[in-house]
Amino acid sequence: MRRAILLFLLCAAPSAFGQSNYAAVTGAVTDPQHSPIAGAAVVLTAKETHAGCRVSTNAQGIFQITGLLPGDYELVVESQGFAQLTDPLRLVQNNFGARAVNLTERSLKRFPQQFLFL
Repeated sequence: MRRAILLFLLCAAPSAFGQSNYAAVTGAVTDPQHSPIAGAAVVLTAKETHAGCRVSTNAQGIFQITGLLPGDYELVVESQGFAQLTDPLRLVQNNFGARAVNLTERSLKRFPQQFLFL
């Protein structure tokens, strides 16, 4: 019986440690031809506290912001020569939101308004 309890605790422990109180968001920024935009400015601002986090996309147009508290945010993506994207975003605890962003010169086009929670 003790071995069964010990085995149960050993199996359950990793899942307990894997949970987090934080959320994250990642995305890819592309131009109208779906080529990555390197160096695009990505700003995520909490609507409740107005605290912001600013990152830039890498050479593949990818950005990632981690360690975020769950809540409502505003996502702003800008790059020289392209229209600015401003979009509301809701992050929930222990989830990872993914976003595809396609910037255009005159207006902005977003892929479907959904998040992939992994």
